[in-house]
Amino acid sequence: MMSRVGACLWDSDTIHDEINGKLTLQNAIAGRIDRNPPEYYELRLEIVKAKIKSNPRDVAAYDDAAVACDRLGLHDEGLQWLAKKRAVLDPSDDDALYKTLANEGTIRFHRWLAKGHSKETRPDAIRGRDQIAEAIRINPEAHFGREAIQLLVMDWTLQNTSGTVDALDVQLPYYIARHSSIPRERRQEGLIGLMMLGTAWESVDILYALAEASLHSEASVRLLIRYRIAELEDRGKSSMSGSRLAEAVHSATLGTQDRLAQEAFRGMRANADRYQEVRTRFILDRIGEGKHPDTHADFWDGYQPVPSYVVPAPGLWDTIKVKLDNPNFLSNLMLPVAGLAILGAIARYAILARRRREKPPVETVT
Repeated sequence: MMSRVGACLWDSDTIHDEINGKLTLQNAIAGRIDRNPPEYYELRLEIVKAKIKSNPRDVAAYDDAAVACDRLGLHDEGLQWLAKKRAVLDPSDDDALYKTLANEGTIRFHRWLAKGHSKETRPDAIRGRDQIAEAIRINPEAHFGREAIQLLVMDWTLQNTSGTVDALDVQLPYYIARHSSIPRERRQEGLIGLMMLGTAWESVDILYALAEASLHSEASVRLLIRYRIAELEDRGKSSMSGSRLAEAVHSATLGTQDRLAQEAFRGMRANADRYQEVRTRFILDRIGEGKHPDTHADFWDGYQPVPSYVVPAPGLWDTIKVKLDNPNFLSNLMLPVAGLAILGAIARYAILARRRREKPPVETVT
């Protein structure tokens, strides 16, 4: 199954997620990402339908309805809600227009991917891409600039699925690097945003681009991403390029460091799965009581999230072994040792020479 390319949607949860500082590299790699069950969006759809019926000019409610439909795979219905929003939209409200374009473009692209990204429906995907570009023009810093990365991902996807992609652009990170001047830190932030706020949390292409946006000196980070890509590929997730990507993530780790990274990855993944399990159970219990965050301010009262996984610091012996595993370590260590030995020999020779000069001559008896 081809992994879904990320895109950002706007609804009532977006700002909450961004403000609460969940956009972390560790969570993105581990898959510790807030994902709501279908029942959450089904109930939201019922709530916003009632809101719109009582107040047809509640533009935010149309966004909630559209995004709920997208999450449920009801792309046609989602676009219908946005068409109704346009009918009541104030032309001077740039923020509402921006969100309309961002949601329309994303849902059109999701619909195209869901239908097998066929050539027949490609024009609709291009229209969605153009709507994202127009949204960026209106508000270039929305989602902290992540939509600039989203647009590049959409362009790359369109080229890969059409067979017209340049040989140098087959893989997403190289396409982003060649076709934009976005700094490495912003590329990393944008890719994490697509995973945490969009639908790309299991995209091997986005993860590969995230690895390449990490410094080569961050060997453990790249290794953790490689493990995650390998896990997803083993579960049937595949790249838009058709390539196996886990082996393509280069990480200069050896022996002990590799073992420590594997242990950390297993801990991170177990923590992420447990976190999602506890969160989903809590949501379903509350929905079973007829509650939803949109209608009950106390919805999250009593929720105890699973604490974040803390990667343990290596022990002293592991720290030493990591150093010893590095073939350059001993050679680098020997240079100063050899230097000290040479200096010591020179100093000893100088001391002996001085003593010989200062020693009085031995008198001979005749």
